[in-house]
Amino acid sequence: MTAITPVRSIKHTLAEIDRTRSALQEAYINMRKKQVELKKKERELAACEDDLDREMLEVEIAEIESQLEGTKNHVQGAIRKMNFFTNQYDSLMEKLGKDVLT
Repeated sequence: MTAITPVRSIKHTLAEIDRTRSALQEAYINMRKKQVELKKKERELAACEDDLDREMLEVEIAEIESQLEGTKNHVQGAIRKMNFFTNQYDSLMEKLGKDVLT
């Protein structure tokens, strides 16, 4: 078992920041795709003449909107996590009396 040192804590914190940043990037791309998909479904709905097709499109639009809302909540949580780890990193660096690690 290895001891938890300030440098090891900094490494862990930086790894968490990187993982969270990657997850935010992926979530951003997925949200953009869903927004485009939503616009396409809304366009189809505007041109739709069949009642059952129209109803199905409305359900699909509601599903996409729900997914977008869930993703927004996850993004907000990831931003809070990123803020926490950034503050932790700053505190650890201050504790070590360092500006940068090499």
